[in-house]
Amino acid sequence: MPSTNGHGAAPEGIGLLLRVSSEEQRERETITLQDEFLHEYCRLYGLEIAGICADDGISGTIPLHERPEGRAASGRR
Repeated sequence: MPSTNGHGAAPEGIGLLLRVSSEEQRERETITLQDEFLHEYCRLYGLEIAGICADDGISGTIPLHERPEGRAASGRR
């Protein structure tokens, strides 16, 4: 049984957050590559994916809680 470190029930899966910040990265399809890599990683390690959030064109300098998908990933709206 997974440890919850005293923080309530164990999570049902993990969340994936994908991000690209520039047009060049979009052209190279890096968000697609991130998605494929993380799905394969989860498959290899038997991890269930609870949700996927993708910040397409959002700078990494913007705090996670201020990004639309970042709020969703952290459970905030």
